[in-house]
Order: sequence, then C-alpha cells, then structure tokens
Amino acid sequence: MTVDNHDLVAALRAAMKENARLKRRNATADDPVAVVGMACRYPGDADSPAALWRLVAEGRDAITGFPEDRGWDMDAVYHPDPAHPGTSYVRTGGFLSTATEFDPRFFNVGRRDALAMDPQQRLLLEGTWEALEEAGIDPDTLRGSATGVFAGAMFQDYAWVARSRADQVAGRWGTGTLGSFVSGRVAYTFGFEGPALTVDTACSSSLVATHLAMQSLRRGESSLAVVGGVTVLATPSVFVEFSRQRALSPDGRCRAFADAADGTGWAEGMGVLVLERLSDARRNGHRVHAVLRGSAINQDGASNGMTAPNGPAQERVIRAALADAGLSAADVDAVEGHGTATTLGDPIEVQALQAAYGDPGERPLWLGSLKSNIGHTQAAAGVGGIIKMICALRAERLPATLHVDRPTGKVDWSRGRVRLLTEERAWPRTDERVRRAGVSSFGASGTNAHVIVEEPPPSERPASRPSTGGPLVWPVSGRMPSGLAAQARRLGEWVRAHPDADPLDVAFSLATTRATLSHRAAVVGRTRDDLWAGLDRVAAGQAAPGVLLPTRARPGSVAFVVPGPDGRHPDGVRELLAAEPAFARRMEECAEALAPYTDGNVLDAVGEAPGTPALERAVSFAVTVSLAALWRAYGVEPDAVLAAPGGEAAAEVIAGRRTLTEAARALTEAPADAEPLAESVRARLAEGFQAFLDIGLRPTLTDALTAAVSAAGGDPDDFLITRPTGGDATPGHTAFLRSLAQAHVGGVRVDWRPLFDGRGARAVPLPTYPFQRQRYWLTERAPERTPDRPAVPAGPAEGETRRGGTYTQLLRRAHVEHAISEAVPLLAAASRFQPSFASTAELAGSARSVLVADGAPDPVVVCVPSFLAGSGPHQFARLAAELRPRLRTSALVLPGFGRSAPLPKSWSAAVDAMAEATAEAAGGAPFFLVGHSVGGLMARAVAERLLRSGTRARGVAMIDTYDIDDAEEREALFVWAMSEILDRDPTGVVVNDENLMAMGAYVRLYAEWEPVEVDVPTLAVRAVAPEASHGAPVDPTWKAADAAEPVPADHFSILEDRAPTTARVLGAWFDRVRTDSPRRA
Repeated sequence: MTVDNHDLVAALRAAMKENARLKRRNATADDPVAVVGMACRYPGDADSPAALWRLVAEGRDAITGFPEDRGWDMDAVYHPDPAHPGTSYVRTGGFLSTATEFDPRFFNVGRRDALAMDPQQRLLLEGTWEALEEAGIDPDTLRGSATGVFAGAMFQDYAWVARSRADQVAGRWGTGTLGSFVSGRVAYTFGFEGPALTVDTACSSSLVATHLAMQSLRRGESSLAVVGGVTVLATPSVFVEFSRQRALSPDGRCRAFADAADGTGWAEGMGVLVLERLSDARRNGHRVHAVLRGSAINQDGASNGMTAPNGPAQERVIRAALADAGLSAADVDAVEGHGTATTLGDPIEVQALQAAYGDPGERPLWLGSLKSNIGHTQAAAGVGGIIKMICALRAERLPATLHVDRPTGKVDWSRGRVRLLTEERAWPRTDERVRRAGVSSFGASGTNAHVIVEEPPPSERPASRPSTGGPLVWPVSGRMPSGLAAQARRLGEWVRAHPDADPLDVAFSLATTRATLSHRAAVVGRTRDDLWAGLDRVAAGQAAPGVLLPTRARPGSVAFVVPGPDGRHPDGVRELLAAEPAFARRMEECAEALAPYTDGNVLDAVGEAPGTPALERAVSFAVTVSLAALWRAYGVEPDAVLAAPGGEAAAEVIAGRRTLTEAARALTEAPADAEPLAESVRARLAEGFQAFLDIGLRPTLTDALTAAVSAAGGDPDDFLITRPTGGDATPGHTAFLRSLAQAHVGGVRVDWRPLFDGRGARAVPLPTYPFQRQRYWLTERAPERTPDRPAVPAGPAEGETRRGGTYTQLLRRAHVEHAISEAVPLLAAASRFQPSFASTAELAGSARSVLVADGAPDPVVVCVPSFLAGSGPHQFARLAAELRPRLRTSALVLPGFGRSAPLPKSWSAAVDAMAEATAEAAGGAPFFLVGHSVGGLMARAVAERLLRSGTRARGVAMIDTYDIDDAEEREALFVWAMSEILDRDPTGVVVNDENLMAMGAYVRLYAEWEPVEVDVPTLAVRAVAPEASHGAPVDPTWKAADAAEPVPADHFSILEDRAPTTARVLGAWFDRVRTDSPRRA
C-alpha cells in the first residue's frame, strides 16, 4: 500500500494541531481559578460585597417580618400552632427590600416581559452587570465570547403568581418562570456563547454551580464564567411546607452550631462571581480578589433519609476538595459552614469537619456561618459564603457567628481542631503562610459541595509612573437620562469619599472598563476639583466649559471638516507635540515632505511669530493633517472629508487622494477651484451624514457648518457639529480632548486608550451602575413605599397623585394595578356621551393635519398616527427631518383628538374625515401614506376610500403595524402599547382626558373595522432588533404587504433614535415605487 505525500503531510499537521490543543488543555487543567468580580444582594440592604461585609463585621441581624409588597395574606398565612394546616408558625425571615423592583429599560425588556419574568431572573441580570463592572470588564466586550453562565436556583414559585394573572403574561409565562431561563436569560441578554446551566441541587445549588464553572474553565469550554445563585420567595409556600415538618426557627433566626438551635430560618439573596483562569486574569490585568484552589461535589446516596444529612459523604467531599487543591487539612484556617441550625444537621456537619480536618494538636479550624446574620438563602447560600470569606481575607479578620449561647452540646468539641467563632478573630496576612478557607454547602436532596478559597497571590509592585499632569476626560453614560444623572451623582459621591483616588486612574477606569451607553456626557479637566465639579453639573444637567452634555444627534456617517489657514498657530500645538505621539509623528512626516518647498522648518515655526505666507500655509497644512491623524489614533475614522477654502490640500491627504509629497508640491501652486463648503455639506446630508467634525483647534467653522445645515433644510440640533474651543485661553491638548468628547457624547465611537499610553494608569473599583428600578410584580396590591434611589419616570407609585382629569387619573391608577384592560371599556362607554359627528360636513374648523416638515411636494408624505392617547403628529417629526431629499410631510390630526373636537360616530365617518384631510394635505400632488402602529391600518383604509373616489396614493407604508385576528391578542397588544406610552409620559403632557375620550371612541369603533384590499404598493417596515421583543405579545408582520423591510429598532425607537434608518428605508422604497410599473406610478 502506498501513502500519498499530501495525505501524510495533512496527517502530520492534524496530529501537531491536536498535540498543541492537548498541551493547552493540560496547561489549563492545573491552573487555579481566580475570582475577579463580585456582586450581591442579601437581606439587611447588603446590596454589594462591601455592604455585606459591613453587616457581618458589625454583627448585625437582618431578620425582619414578612414583606408587605407581595400580596401575601398575612392573616391567612400565619398561625402560631405548627399543627394548623395550611399555615406557617413563622412570620419572619431574611428578605430583600427591592425584590419586587426592576429596571427593564436598561436590559431592553418590555413591561409585559418584566411582569412575567421571575424576579430571580431579574436579580441575576442586574448582578451579572454589576459583577462584570466590578471586575473592570465592559460587559459589551463579552458579546459573542465563550463566557459561561452557571446559576443556582431552586424555587419557581413566581410561576404560581404568574399563572393566577395569566391574562397579563400570555405568551411570556414559560420564558418568564422556567428554571432553565434563569441562566439562559443572562446568556441571551449579554450575548454569552459558553455553556449556560441552571443548577438545582437545593441548598447547595450555587456552590455546585461554582464547581461546574471551575471545571468548565479548566477544560477550556469557557474563557470566563459568571457563576452564582439566587433565591426570591414569591409566595410563603416554603414557610407553610416546612412548618408541617416543624423544621423552622420560630423567630426566623439561624442559631448555627449553637446549643439553642431550634430550626432554620428562610431568607432570600443573590450572589454573583466572575471567574477566570488565574493565568488569564494576570494577562488581562484583572484584579484578583481570591483564588479558588480546589472543589468537589458528591451525593449522600442511600442514607438515613431523603433529606437527612450524611456525615461520611460530607467528609468525603471535603477530602476530595483538598485533594483537588493539592493541599492537606492543615493548610486551611477556617470554614464557612453550611450551618442551617437544625438539631440534626449541625452536629453531623461538625463531626464531618472534625474527621476531615484533623486532630486537636494542630492550630484551630475556625467555623462560622453567614446564616446567623441573614438566614438561609438556600440556592444563594454557597456563593454568599464565598463572598463573605473573600471579604474576611481582605479585612484580615474572621467575624463572629451570631445567636450562639454556647456551642452545641451534641458534639464533643475536644475531639478535633474545629472551634466555633463566638467572637471575632484576627486573621492577619503573613509571609510564612497562605491563608485559606473552606466553604461548605449540603443540599437537602443529598448533593454536597466544598470549595477551597485562598487569598490572592501578591500583586506585582506597581512600577513608578511618570508625572500624571495634563488634561483628562471622564466619560459617563446611562441607558436613560435619569440613569446618566444618577451615574454622575453616584460617581461624584464616590470621588468625594475617596480623596486619595487619582483622577488619572478614575479616567482610565471610566474609559476602559465601563460600557458606553446611549445617553452620554463627559467632563474634561486637569484637576480633581475640575472633574468632580463637572460631575455635579452633569448630574444637574448644567453645561459648562469642559462639561459636555447629551445631544439630540445620533450620527451614522461621519465627516471630517478641514479648516483653512487662519494665520495663527496656538501655543497649544506645542503641547500636542509633547503630549500626543501620533500627532508628533505625523508632524515630523509633514515637515520632511514640506522641507524642499518652504523657506523654513515647519516644526520650528510652530508657535512662533508669523513667518512668510508660504511658511504659514505649510505650518497650517501640517497641523491640520496631523490633527486628522490624531483623531484617527483615537479610533475616529471618517466616511468623508470636506474642506473649507484653503484646506483642500490637507483634505486630499487626509482622504488618501494625494501623498504628502504631492500635496506639499501643490501648496506652491495656485489652488484649483473647489466645491463650496455649503454645497459639500448639502451633498453629504443627502447621503445621510449626521456628524460633521471640525478637526481644527479653533472655532472657525462652527457658524459656517450650522448655516450650511440650516440652508439644506436641517435642524442643526439634530446633527453633531463639533465646536473646537482652542485659543488663547484654552491649551491645545484640552481643546482637542473637548472636541473628541463632543464627538463621543454625540454618538461617535471613540477609543480613549491613547490618552493613557505611557502614563501608568491603573483600573480602580468604581461604583457600579445605578439601576432605575420600578415595581414589577403580579399582584393587585402595590402599597406605598418611599423610594431610596432615583427612578425612571414610569407608572405612578401607589398612593401617588398626579395632575390630570378624572379619566387620566383612572387610567394611570389602572396602569399601576396592571388593570388597563379593565379600565378601557369604561373609557369606551364614556365616549358615547361626548359630542360626535356623522359626516365630515360637521367638522368645520377642526384641525385636519399638521405640516411636520416643508420640502419638495413630489411626492408629498402624509402620516397617520395611532389612535392611542399620547400618539399624534409629533411622533413623525424626527422621521420627516431625516427624509432625503427633504419632502413636504404632513401628519393627520385624527378626528376627535384635541380640545373640544367632536368624536366620530362610526368607523366609516372617521375614515371619511381622514381621507378628506389627506387629499387636502396632498394638495393635488402625488402622495404616499405612512402609518405607524394601528395607524398603518387606518392609512390603508384611507387609501382604499380615496381610491373609490378616483384618487390613488402612490403607496402605503405601514411602520411596525401588527396583523392580529385574535381578539385576546389584540387586547393584549393594546394594553402593552398603552402601558409603554404611559411610562413615557409620566407628567401627563400628551395623555389627557380629551385624548382618552377620543381613544375610547376609536377602541369602541374598531369593532367595525374590516381588512380592505387596496390596489396600491404596500410596504411593511418591521422593528427587528433584539429589544423588539420588548413585551409586544404578537409577531408584528402585516401579511397584506407586498414588500417588507427590517429596521433594527423597537416599536417606538423606530420613529425616534432609529428614525434615520427608517427614513432611509422609506426613501429608497419611494424611489423604487416611482420608477416601477405604470400601475405604481
């Protein structure tokens, strides 16, 4: 048999690749696992690891009465007799004060999804974000990575609550409440592509999840792991169930390992760790909180009972964890015990520890339990124990275990080295010994886990760093405007509380370890006082020099605008030469290219008195070309380069149309005629450009650019036009950074890393994102509660009063109580008794349409809003402004909307009125109809009515219009959309009694609507972004359309932030229809 050389070479290559893979796997198999990030929420308002440690170190007890915000019937649940059926003899526990709250907008979750979603999913989403931020990892950078999710969760009793309100969660119940979605929701939301597992081994769930995550990292399945556990008690059922077994402490407190132990006490909590192989953590520069040296899991098997603990199994799992860590029992100083305070379980656990951890002649093994402070958090207990021990390592002390009268008498404490922590003990760091602790969790179903936590290895001594003078940028952002303000406020408070924090390190951390969210601001300054004062202004929404606030602009394409020579070169250029290597390198290249054509050295002439005109032109050319290189060094790449008069040569180099040498030669020639800047801007606007970045240091082009945008029919506030601030009072480097910050705030992607090159900046642990939470809980009761944090305006809180008429207050109250579907029939009924019209002749004087944007009348665009209160012509303003070329665009005022406007008596009367208004707005010109939401159905009805009278629309575009036959789905859609509108209008600006009456009439008349066939082109524009599953209960597909185009948006942003994309889609379709068959002309 002969072997082909090609096959032999291929086989050898494959073998070498496999050998390399095995080597990598073997190298990681023994790599310890590092904890690089932590987050938690436990009873006692322990909403961070630091807060949890304060609670434990201060010896506080977090047990309280049953929560009053979950609809629990206290009178029916509690009975002091343990034998009483269906009741609990306990009415205290460890509860989370914010378990009913969530910030759905931050995670692009709609109202219905938020209500249907198990609060355990919601907590884990927030905990994951916080843990990644605490780790110094921008969560957005992990999208598409092999990050794994390992979540412990054991209760799904929110499913019972959700099932009782099935009308509100139809189509969302499964994804909202099934256990698999606890981990799956995190992976989906963050875009993680490693393993995603929900682990339910009862009380040991989170520690078993930690073990599995460690294995996944060592096997190379995961590059990073988010691991944790979560427990929220949506109902009191676990109290009722364990009351039958008489297993609960009557006062809800865990007297762990105490002689007075009288049962466990249930609690809630959430803990999240971010794990990484230690070698990767060091390479990535992540701070290591602790090392998880080893772990093990096993099972009780056929022991004394299904839920009875098995001492020998516990001993075996501890020995296996020590073996996995390569340690002996003497290498461990302390154990965070399971310690549920049951009279059976605690003695068995102590005896297993005694057997596994050695004889009394060795140093003590200190035993404690977090459950004595906060209760038994069940699936979140193990990870809470890890967080507690990491904090203890950092604080160099072991906290006392509470509620111990004396150690349990059911154990011979003299037999081993185990000692109960009845008082705080010092745990100092020494050079002779590495400090370690074991953490135990033993599940009621028999699955046991033990993890060895080790203090982090000594960090490398930071190298001395050069002087950190010079300007800095502190970028901050929020998902919503309120989130941005709260973020700035929280950061300002942190800066005040940490006077030793270096502004350079804060800037570096904000720029490189935080996600850039949609609402942005930035502070540019040189001193700590500059920066924190700027944060105060951001929080208050006050602009100032060096304080850049959010703009209306959300650019797509970016243009560099090159200034002409102004005969002056600020001293700041020399500052840029010293501070920015990319600028200096390009200046040197320019100087070399220009040398043969100038009568002096360009670099020497910078900042000096004006020289000859030729030298001045050369210096200006070099500075401008070098500034463009500097913008590019910070990651800003233009899609076009425009030039002011005199800047053409530099623009051609920047755009890559000429080399430096060619441009240097051309500077000696008379300039060729160039396109005026205004015409260049107009052309770019027609192509959809929205960002015009003046790359100079002085504000010489701002007025010209603003005038050019206005002359082209645009609102300058809708576009990003940077305004340089350089001059005698502002150094060049500061001026450049302010311009860069303007671009960043306006939506341009900026890479801030060059600002920190060579400056020795270090990441510091900044405060995490201030979620803007609101109540989302499926109960009829929502008692008044004073919020302890800023909140996104949404529905009113219980007991809150608002301005507005009777109907407005009625609907807002229904919104709070999740009962809009019950309130709308009342509005519909009330609308019958309002003034009405049966024919259009009765509408004299009523508003018909509003001119939203003026422009060419070929074609005219007529927009039709939804009939939901809060909708109207104002919704189309952004879309109209984005249409290119600018077209005359009107929007109908639906009959009945507005003060004292009569309501239509029939659907036909409403369509007749809209048809007349449309013809009037078109003025005889060709026209397209554009409808949003249910306005798409009305636009189609108007087109059919006009066609009957001999007027043909060129086409009908239906923007995110839902095609629903089922009455229940239609009602669910209405409730969802109205809820979103109320959330967006918290102060009643557009939702008022008059509009609610009109909406009620249309809801009533909608029963008369029937689909119509219309012989005009129809386009369905659909919102298809991941966040478009924002709670809309149905698939937004209009079957009658003969064309469909997707837009990455949700139901509302399709006319707001995503309006430029929607406008481009419509513009392209208008062009296609106009050039299509005669039928469509």
